[in-house]
Amino acid sequence: MEKKNITQDISQLTLSCPLGNKLPPKKRSSPQRGLKILREKAMKKKEGNPKKQLDGKAKGLWDAARTRKNLIENEKSIVKVAQYANEKFEGFFQNYAPVTVILSEANWRSKYETLDDSPFRKKFIDILEGNDTLHSGLKKDKNEEMSNILASLVKLDEKLFEEFLCKISNEEFQKVLELRKKLPVWSQKEDIVKAIKDNQVVVISGATGCGKTTQICQFLLDQAIESRSGSTFCALCTQPRRLAAISAAHRVAEERVEVCGDPRSSVGYQIRLERLNPRERGSILFCTTGILVQLLISDPLLEKYSHILLDEVHERDLLTDFILTVVRDLLPQRPKLRVILMSATINSNLLSEYFNNCPVLNIDGRSFPVETVYLEDILSKLDFRFRSTRNRSGADSHPNHLDIEYNQIMAPFVEEMEANHSYPFHVLKSLRKRESEESPEMLIMALLKHICAREADGAILIFFPGWEQIKRLNKLLLSDRTFSSRKFLIFTLHSMLPTFNQRQIFEKPPRGVRKLILSTNIAETSLTIDDIVYVIDCGKAKLPNFDPLKKLNTLNSEWIALANAHQRQGRAGRTKPGICYKLYSRGRESTFFPHALPEIKRTRLEELILRVKILKLGQVQAFLRKVPEPPDDLTVKISLELLHELGALDDAECLTPLGFHLAQLPTDPSTGKLILLGAIFGCLEPMLAIAATLSFKDPFVMPLNQEDNYRKRRKFLAEKLFSDHLLIAKVMHDFRAAQLDGHVAAKNYCHENFLSTSTMTMLSNMMEQFCRDLRERQFLSNSASISDPVANINSKNHPLILAVLCAGLLPNVAEVVLAGRSLPKRNLPKIPTSSVKVKTPEDGPVLIHPRSINYDTVFAKSTWLCYHGKVKSSNSIYLQDCSIVPPLAVLFFGDEKLFNKKDAKLSKRFGYKWDSSTMEATRSLRACWDNYLCHRVSHPGATDWSSDSTDSALLRAIIHFTTATVVSLNEDTGLLSVAHEEANNSRRSMW
Repeated sequence: MEKKNITQDISQLTLSCPLGNKLPPKKRSSPQRGLKILREKAMKKKEGNPKKQLDGKAKGLWDAARTRKNLIENEKSIVKVAQYANEKFEGFFQNYAPVTVILSEANWRSKYETLDDSPFRKKFIDILEGNDTLHSGLKKDKNEEMSNILASLVKLDEKLFEEFLCKISNEEFQKVLELRKKLPVWSQKEDIVKAIKDNQVVVISGATGCGKTTQICQFLLDQAIESRSGSTFCALCTQPRRLAAISAAHRVAEERVEVCGDPRSSVGYQIRLERLNPRERGSILFCTTGILVQLLISDPLLEKYSHILLDEVHERDLLTDFILTVVRDLLPQRPKLRVILMSATINSNLLSEYFNNCPVLNIDGRSFPVETVYLEDILSKLDFRFRSTRNRSGADSHPNHLDIEYNQIMAPFVEEMEANHSYPFHVLKSLRKRESEESPEMLIMALLKHICAREADGAILIFFPGWEQIKRLNKLLLSDRTFSSRKFLIFTLHSMLPTFNQRQIFEKPPRGVRKLILSTNIAETSLTIDDIVYVIDCGKAKLPNFDPLKKLNTLNSEWIALANAHQRQGRAGRTKPGICYKLYSRGRESTFFPHALPEIKRTRLEELILRVKILKLGQVQAFLRKVPEPPDDLTVKISLELLHELGALDDAECLTPLGFHLAQLPTDPSTGKLILLGAIFGCLEPMLAIAATLSFKDPFVMPLNQEDNYRKRRKFLAEKLFSDHLLIAKVMHDFRAAQLDGHVAAKNYCHENFLSTSTMTMLSNMMEQFCRDLRERQFLSNSASISDPVANINSKNHPLILAVLCAGLLPNVAEVVLAGRSLPKRNLPKIPTSSVKVKTPEDGPVLIHPRSINYDTVFAKSTWLCYHGKVKSSNSIYLQDCSIVPPLAVLFFGDEKLFNKKDAKLSKRFGYKWDSSTMEATRSLRACWDNYLCHRVSHPGATDWSSDSTDSALLRAIIHFTTATVVSLNEDTGLLSVAHEEANNSRRSMW
């Protein structure tokens, strides 16, 4: 009975918190009322100062009275806690005594010897032992058992051979075979098969369209079957993207006259949330690089596979480099394993040296010749002159550092052209200006008119660095009579844009109609459009990067590498001779790097580090030094520090029980923590929706020329939420409800609300996957579903969802600081930029991204935001997504250093006044939470929310404390307020 009343006792924690007024009754306010409020506040401030005419005694009496009044006001605002609640805190602390002192104890064997015997303990200790053991000895033991896994099965060998003989006599197969023989790779079939047979690793560099992706795996399979050893063959072919894996699998199945994924078929694929398995032996499985990493967890030596084919290695994404390092280490333990590295443009020497000078094979493509036209040639041919963008008054006459850098690069090149008299004067004059590389829209318009008037028919593909450039050119095209006619089809390709019309991009247009495709670098390798004849290349791309000194992700427009330029040029000339127009000079191209910087050198590494640990690969620094091009030591250090702060690693760089679970979830550590906390606090469905979006991408799409309607709809959906994350939870809940009414209803819901149906479906499937992961790890009952009532007991509690979000995303918090008073928004067209500042501890002032629903929010009170993504672009730092969170949640779940601050500093930062007993009680509750979380992750189980449960009592106490404040909109002033919510108030909900 005592435990039933715990929340009532804890409620004294949240009384009299001076964070704002209660919600006023809803009524229409006026500008006069807003000004009246400001006058009243000014009068109160005036009353707070002694009048100048008071003499010394009168002034003393006035001060005494004012002091008594202040004491009364302060007493009202002090947060207090009852003695009975203090006793309950102590009880919680005793019930959840620490499983172990994780951070101070270096020897993991002594730390975890007290864990109860369970499946979790067995797996967890096995991981720790694996990282603590010499890998050579461990792998040698496994190697003794390996011989039976791919042992030859004589009867199956004969059966596969007989089936193959029947197939080659099939008329349809023969027709396809004749087409396959025309591919350039076919002429080198014998050389390829022999090289792979004689060497463990072979690098194959094949031009676009040579057939390497679909043919080499078939060469190897057919050779194994014909030699009556088909049962020993099992190939794994990786692709960096889902669509590429699916399309390659279906193409190969068609060429073999089979149904992809049929139990008797030799071809299948596996991607996230989708798989069509082929037969177990004598088969080819296409998959993404992420799937291969997951397979390594259950099969560290890849004993089920005889051949590993890694395609598109030139992209050097994070997982590809990780796989290359792991595969190189396991080759001595798998002498029969064959590894084939393939790409259209590849740094062959680097990879050959990395794999002990393995052989390199080059395959010519079958594409038609592509003429290259550089900027100086375009300016000369079109007689085009750039208009100066400089201020005519001379204010910008002094060159800046960008001008100086540009002149250092281009001056020698232009001087050489001038000496050779190879180009007209106006071309040389244009090339001396930096604007020649920065204002391409008008040049592209002139170039498009030239192509359409002078060149033969054919689709035109234009590469842009980002969305803004696509939008500007599309506006120019639609406003021009030439291109707004029915003779042109204009398509746009960008991750923000809907994909419902993308299929038309691949279709050949009617006669007399020309396709114009405006795209980012997504069309560089991901898509192949056969009828493209002309490519216009701006030479830039928005590339994500990581600055370890500032601990900041960046997204800036940068010059591409030569390998990327070659890929873009190769998009033309697929079916006939083509032309590539490069909007940069030969001089600029001479500064391009040969290959793009590997992703491992320009990104954070927390997720990769957890993979190193879960695969038992030892110390992180030692492993990462073995990758082809190691990351910066400072980046590794920063990533290790964040994992330590999240509680995923201890001081000795060992996985903690929490880190063990985070390493096995298919997402980044912060998002993985959100998933676990959602299960523990009983807000499963909204937290899974948020986690899925953070792991994949925002489902909102903004069609061109509908920006205003898009913003209005988002604002309507997010009314009074003040959270990008709650908005996602809302639309996912409504979408899943619409799915119950059928596909048409779900599609209509997405269309009405500017959502991508395919993305929403993917997010819904990811939520199901996360739910299965939680069940497998026993954080949910075996029968629990996403909408399970017990698992969603608190899913209607918005403040709690925000508090849990804050707990999972910490240390990603930002503070909203008001520098001065501002008028109500409806009376002020534009808020002064000096009145509100958003700042983070590490960056200082930051901006809220325009895509966030909080972008134009006018804050009436200082408050706190939590965010997941932060990026620097164009010299400004943006919070890409954010939610206003209860300040007490920031204090409670935040860094332990906050509790060590003096009361005055806490009062200043959080708006509360604390007495010593309250602060001590808060520290005790936080200690109880830390110990409870440690216990839960090392003893997984579903949360018991019954009234007599100690779990329930503790969690409800934490919920009541951390959600003491909620965000609300003051209807009188039109400003955002942080209002206190009493314990017996009913909470608004979107559910």
